[in-house]
Amino acid sequence: MLWLCSCLSLIFCGISSHLIHYGTLFVACGLNKPDLWLMKRLYLFIMGTLISALCSQLYPQKLTVGFGSGLNLSDIHGARTTEYWKSKPGPSSGIFAEYDLTRTLGLHAGVDYSTVYYESHPYQPYDYPIYWQTTGSMMYLPPPQVNSSNFSMLTLPLMLTVTIPSKPSLTLGAGGYYAFALDQYYDVSYYYYNSDDESLRNDMGYVYMMRLSYPLQDRLELFVRGSYLTGRRTMTELNEYKHGYSDIAAGLVYNIGRNRNEDEVPREDAGSVNENIFITWRAGVVVSRNSGNIASDKYSALVAPSAGFSLNFRLSGTNTWFRTGISLERQGFSMRDSSDIWYRYSVDAVPDYYVDSRVSIDYAVIPALIDFHFGPGEIFSFNTGPYFAARLNARCTGTARRETFYSGSYQLEETTIHDDITKLIRRNDFGWMAGAGLTVPISGNSRLDISLQYRQGLPEVFNADNASLPDPSDTKDVFMRNSALTVQAGLRIPLYR
Repeated sequence: MLWLCSCLSLIFCGISSHLIHYGTLFVACGLNKPDLWLMKRLYLFIMGTLISALCSQLYPQKLTVGFGSGLNLSDIHGARTTEYWKSKPGPSSGIFAEYDLTRTLGLHAGVDYSTVYYESHPYQPYDYPIYWQTTGSMMYLPPPQVNSSNFSMLTLPLMLTVTIPSKPSLTLGAGGYYAFALDQYYDVSYYYYNSDDESLRNDMGYVYMMRLSYPLQDRLELFVRGSYLTGRRTMTELNEYKHGYSDIAAGLVYNIGRNRNEDEVPREDAGSVNENIFITWRAGVVVSRNSGNIASDKYSALVAPSAGFSLNFRLSGTNTWFRTGISLERQGFSMRDSSDIWYRYSVDAVPDYYVDSRVSIDYAVIPALIDFHFGPGEIFSFNTGPYFAARLNARCTGTARRETFYSGSYQLEETTIHDDITKLIRRNDFGWMAGAGLTVPISGNSRLDISLQYRQGLPEVFNADNASLPDPSDTKDVFMRNSALTVQAGLRIPLYR
C-alpha cells in the first residue's frame, strides 16, 4: 500500500507537471509572464505532498491531521506615506497534515481559507474650511474618503517543522505558500486588476508558524497556533502593495493509525525529565533607543513589549549551557523636535514641521549565548554572546504640525502620521548581548525565571539608499543603531526524553 501511494503521487506530480509545463510555458511567453510556470510547479508540488500525506498507510504512526479556525489581522506591505492602513480582523479556517521525518523534524502541508480586510485612511492634508483674509472668501473641500478592500484567499502552505517534546509541545514551522484569490472587493481608485493576468490575482510568499499542542487523549491533542504570512507579489499594477497578515487559530490534532509508542522498543528513560535541556517561555518589556552618533541628543527612548521562548542545552555535564531561541521585540525611538523629516531628525535652514513621532521596528531576535549557571540549585546565571535579528515590520507614528504665513493668510496644518517605513530599514540587524537571571522553584520541575538583557546593535539600521541618507562627514558616523534593555519574566518547563 505504501509503495502504491508513493507511485500514484509521483505519477500525478510528474504527468500533471509536464502537461501544465508546456501549456503554461506557451501562455506565459505570450503574456510575457514566464513566472507563471514557476507558480504552477509550486502548486503541483504542494498538492502532491498533501495527497501523499493523506495516504493512511504511509507510516501511519508518524502521520497527523488537524483542523482549526480563528482570526487573521491584516498587515499590508508596501503602503505609501500618504495614507494609513488600519489592521482589521477577518475569519480564517483550514485543515492540515503533518508527516514526521524524525522525532523532531517534519513536513506540514494544508489548505487554509481566509478573508482578509484592508482599510485605507488617506491623510487629510489641510484643515477645512480654508480662509483667505485678502479676499474674504471661504472654500470647503470634502475630506478624503475611507477605502475598503477585501480578499478571500485559498492558501496552500508547505513548511518544514521542528517539534520540541514538552507539555505543551512546541512546534515551529517555516516555508512558503501559494494562494488563490477566490473573491475580492476593491476601490478602483486604489486597485486595478487585469482579469487576464493571473499573477495579479494570486499570491505567493513566505509563512512562519508556532503551535502549542496539549494532549487530551492518546491520539487527540488540542492546539493553539499563531502564523505570519508575507506576500512577495504585488497586488496591483499601479502600486507596490503586497498581501500580509497574522493568524491566530485553535483546533484539534489527531494521530492517524497506531499510537506512536506501539511496535517500538520502549526506552528505560522514556517519559523522564531531560536534565540536559529545558525551555523557558518569556514575556516582558524592552526599552530601546537610537545609539547612533549623528544628532543622538534629538531622540528619546521607546518602551514596547517583548515575548518569546528560549532553549538551553547543557554542555558536557557542567553548569555551562548553550542558549538560543526566538524573541519578538519592538525596538526604535521617539522624537519630539523641529524637523523636515518625520522618521529621523533633519533640518535644512528653517524646519518645516514640529514632529512628535515614534519609530517602531518589529524584530525576530535569535541569540547564540553561553549561559553560566551558579549558586545553590543553579539559581543564578550570567550569559553573553552574539545575536541576529530579522526585521518584520517598521512604522512611524505620531503627529506633525506646520504653520504657514503667506500674503496675509495663516494656516495651521496637523498631520496624523502612520507611515509604513519597512523599506527604509535594513532587513537584518546583528550585534552582541549580555544579561543575568534568577530562577525560583515554584512547582515540581517548573521554575519562575526573571532575566535582564542588554543588547547592542553594530550596523546602521537605516537603508542608506531607500532612506535617502546624506553622506556623513565621517565614514564611522551612524544615523541609527539599535540599543535595547529587556526585562522579562518567564516560566521554565521541563522537556521529556
